Amino acid sequence: MSPDEIPGLLKTISLADPRILPPDPDELRGKTAMWAAVLADVPREYALRAAQEHYRRSPYPILPSDIVAAYKADAAARLGRHVEQAPPVDPVDEVAYRRALRDGRIAVAHGTQPPAPVPAIAAATPADRPYMPDWVRAQLGIRPRPPELSVPCPKDGCRARPGTACITPTGRTRTVAHQARRDAHAHAEAGQASA
Repeated sequence: MSPDEIPGLLKTISLADPRILPPDPDELRGKTAMWAAVLADVPREYALRAAQEHYRRSPYPILPSDIVAAYKADAAARLGRHVEQAPPVDPVDEVAYRRALRDGRIAVAHGTQPPAPVPAIAAATPADRPYMPDWVRAQLGIRPRPPELSVPCPKDGCRARPGTACITPTGRTRTVAHQARRDAHAHAEAGQASA
């Protein structure tokens, strides 16, 4: 806020709390100078909203530190939701790049620009992106997984999820899937073929 805006702010606040305006003109000038120094970084509209919120919650007179604390907490919350995007500046020009980053953060902190959301991550299944590429599997001599592992095992005592091997009643991993799982896979394949 500029020093010219402080008397109007104090007068507006005095409508809710007459204690805010001192009767002595010299004291009023001193108070105006102090509030102007403390609220130098706070926009006028925000200061008015913060004063309204303060008197909504508290019967005590407002101090400029109350407005600054609310403004800093609000700016920190906005910056906490902001995900830094690469600015449209040549990254080789380090000074311009840093200036663009700083200006973007300041705009978000002051509320003139909304925080940039976190970009959505596309979901992928293991079939879409295997852990190990096929050529590495071939080099290492690793066999592809049996196709029946694509369905859950219906056998009681096993109930292995898709993609995991069947287990024995003692909890050991089976090298071959249960017959019930192979049948379930064949049934699923037949259902897809007829559809």
